[in-house]
Amino acid sequence: MELKHIKYFCAVAETENVTSAAEVLDVSQPYLTKKIKQLEEELGIELFDHVGRNIRLNEYGKSYYRYAKGILETLTNAHDELDELKGKMLTTFSLYTNVSLYMPGLLGAFRKENHDLTLFQLSASRERIIEALLAEEADFAVCTPPIEHEEIETQVLFKDTAFVLLPSDHPLQRKKSLLVSDMNKENFIITPVGYGMRDNMDLVFASKGVYPSIVIETADSSLAPAYVREGVGMAMIPGRVVINNENLLAECKRMADTDYLALVCLSWKKSRFKTKNHQLLKDFIVDYYFPI
Repeated sequence: MELKHIKYFCAVAETENVTSAAEVLDVSQPYLTKKIKQLEEELGIELFDHVGRNIRLNEYGKSYYRYAKGILETLTNAHDELDELKGKMLTTFSLYTNVSLYMPGLLGAFRKENHDLTLFQLSASRERIIEALLAEEADFAVCTPPIEHEEIETQVLFKDTAFVLLPSDHPLQRKKSLLVSDMNKENFIITPVGYGMRDNMDLVFASKGVYPSIVIETADSSLAPAYVREGVGMAMIPGRVVINNENLLAECKRMADTDYLALVCLSWKKSRFKTKNHQLLKDFIVDYYFPI
């Protein structure tokens, strides 16, 4: 058995499609099929069940995949550690988030203090963030609600409150603070499902039996205030963002009947090797948000 057999098997197991796996591995489909067959012959068992034209991992395949994937991850970690020992420290990191409104201050502070490191921020849905962490496309993720996954470690950064931004001529402007029930059937600007604000708001609305009328969904939550000021509808804004912005603080109404809107967390893959720079970045993010 060669290492490439394990690599090829994992690719097919993850796609459950030989054609797709062959494209990812940049090999021909017949060649990949042959290598999988060789592996099964050496093990003396079939790892996949054939369902029509599709394949599915069977009981043996699922068991073998857990160990095969672990072998590949261990080798990747070993190479990373050797690179660190040789002085080839990783200096570029990716941070995924589904709450981009929290990111500008963090990124600015990090770059001021760490001139030799580069931090890229990418906005994505919660589902995509989990995929990126597991595939090691993302080094870390700032996400809400908290990610619960057996292969992902999650640490709470802070709890945040809720504010509402209203059009200037909205009747609710006369109130000093708002209740969740005030938003029932009101026009709302909101992020899509899978993004932090949306997922938390859906939980709050459901708990109060409130059903706003969603008129705009935008993955770019920074656009919400512009839509509100044009009179399109109202929007819920994270408290930390409001408190750090004098204009929003003057315009927004506090939510009176919710203890907090979001539990914002830092997540990373448990089994991934952490270089000194990984630890530096993790500590910086935790320290930046604590204490609130």
